[in-house]
Amino acid sequence: MLIELLEAAPGVQFLVTSQVGLNLHEEWRLDLAGLPFPDTEALHQLTAPDEASPDLVHQVATFDSVQLFAQRARQTNLSFKLDHELNAVATICHLLEGMPLALELAAARVRTQRCAEIVGAIQAGFENLQATARNLPARQRSLRATFENTWHLLSPEDQVAFADLGVFHDSFSIAAAAAVAGVTAQRLSEISAQALIHQVADDRYRMHAMLRHFAQQYQENAPQTATRHSHYFAALADSYASALQKGEPARIRGIAGDDANLAAAWAWACAQADTATIATLLEPLCALWELGGQLDEGRNALLQGLESVPINSGRSQRCLRGKLSLQLARFHDLLGDYVAACSWAQRSYELFEPLAEPQLTARAQLVWGFAQAAFDDNATAAARLHAARNTFVAAGDVHGVADTLVALSYVETVSGDRAVGRANVEQALNAYEALGQRRGAADCLFLLGNYAIGDGDYKRAGEYYAASRQLHTEIGNRLGHADCLRNEALAALYSGRLEHAEISSRAALRYFQRSGQREQIVKSLRTLGEIAYERGHFTQAQQLFEQGLSEARSIGSPTGIGQLHALLSATYTAAGNPAVGRRHAVQALERLSADATPNMLLFNLPAIVETLIGNGASDLAAQTLGHILAHPLSEARVRDLVRRITDQLAPHYSTQTLAEHRATGRSAGLHEIVTAIRSALDKPV
Repeated sequence: MLIELLEAAPGVQFLVTSQVGLNLHEEWRLDLAGLPFPDTEALHQLTAPDEASPDLVHQVATFDSVQLFAQRARQTNLSFKLDHELNAVATICHLLEGMPLALELAAARVRTQRCAEIVGAIQAGFENLQATARNLPARQRSLRATFENTWHLLSPEDQVAFADLGVFHDSFSIAAAAAVAGVTAQRLSEISAQALIHQVADDRYRMHAMLRHFAQQYQENAPQTATRHSHYFAALADSYASALQKGEPARIRGIAGDDANLAAAWAWACAQADTATIATLLEPLCALWELGGQLDEGRNALLQGLESVPINSGRSQRCLRGKLSLQLARFHDLLGDYVAACSWAQRSYELFEPLAEPQLTARAQLVWGFAQAAFDDNATAAARLHAARNTFVAAGDVHGVADTLVALSYVETVSGDRAVGRANVEQALNAYEALGQRRGAADCLFLLGNYAIGDGDYKRAGEYYAASRQLHTEIGNRLGHADCLRNEALAALYSGRLEHAEISSRAALRYFQRSGQREQIVKSLRTLGEIAYERGHFTQAQQLFEQGLSEARSIGSPTGIGQLHALLSATYTAAGNPAVGRRHAVQALERLSADATPNMLLFNLPAIVETLIGNGASDLAAQTLGHILAHPLSEARVRDLVRRITDQLAPHYSTQTLAEHRATGRSAGLHEIVTAIRSALDKPV
């Protein structure tokens, strides 16, 4: 009929909607996808504390998918208010990927359910989306009816192909479709013409999540297809293993779109106890999880893998259990759970040692020693790290030696030998650059930034962090990028650029909260608290420090707890509550005296000195300042704080008296000073 009309009236134009194209010469085709919907980042910010700004709320509320849902919801329930349900509505739109019919079916449930309950129903299965309106065509009364109607329009060959394509998660390449499902590029094009999949790049297609669940119900040989899928993506991951380890941006981008398929391949291999595939996927998947900051996801997947490998098994399975345990140690270390990190590293060491695998044993010692350093057990940590380094040197493993030098730099620095620590980092940087290891080089530049901060060269520190962040950004390392932002905030804070410091610190905090890095959350909250303190916003500083203290307690970080008590002591004192400041100072000294290294104790003493002054112990405060200023382990930032506090004390003393107090402090030992402070704080005011 259209052809006849066009021939009779060639000037007439028709707007036609159809699931498939008309395939007419005169046709101008416009493929429509779902309505725009909030992405994962927007959902996280909408539900995270202190991140749902008015602008973000307005932006999410104006998405076409959200507006359609709200309109249909009000149609079925006049009391529906979008602002009361925005979080759940945004989640619904995200889960349904903006599919209009699915949104209308979901909105129809608002008559009897809250939106949060509708989210649960969708997550339980698309079959729950059904309409009750009597005047809708049968094929539009549920998603299943719509899908079934389209399914029966396919040829038998296309039905089989479509069902097998349901094995893919998110997008997939033409090569993957051919290798896993036996579907040619031509057939992909035909199925795409039926709007069952859509092309997202020249060589990639994607199936809507709801359609994927439907397709899987029609797979005739699902286990065999899933196994081919798992093996294909294991081989693909293995081909990228070297690029992931080195941090080669161009190569890494080639696998970036297959995260969901790789995770599905891992899950299937674990379910089938396919240890060979687990072993192949292990290293590249861990690198991807780490680069993407998916630390909780990685940890849980590793535990799943460990459960799939028999305990009382042969050498290869024992070695695989050791590698899984080693990666669990690394991920727990990155998450700030150092007790678990030590435990898993010890397990991996005990599994590797009887196998006469010296380099794997050395890897276990490296991770174990670095985790122990978090508890300030520097002697034990150094012994393990030196043993690992010796093994790597004997094996000619330059990469292993460089990794150990980086870990040793931390131990040497906190033990007071910054020069040796810096030299270790510079040596490691040269090794990484020679090996083409961009990730390692980025880490070393970050550490050199830390040394520049210790020297008081904040401009140089910022340059190191910027160079490190550039490398991390190029290789897609979100974790490294956020670490650089956090320390760029410190460099800005110490040089008085408070606005820059706050912007960088808040950006880092958002990332750490999403990735679950609780130790980094503590550090970011501490920095934000210090920024508020510098501005004289003491109530805000107290809130941030208290929040950080709660996090530090939850992960069992003794040094972090001590630092935050010290900062709270100064903040409460500055806010006019020296009695509370005094209590925090006592708790800070208890923690720091027992667990912290001398340079960490020195770093926190200026805050406690503020509390001494507020509690009437100015003479001891002056002596303590003299000791800190003279101590060889005091860093530039600490010396700057000492000079600032000394200037505050100067009007209350004669030049001679102040000099005498400072001389007394210089001649005392650090332990003697700390004992005197504790005694002064224990006395009633």
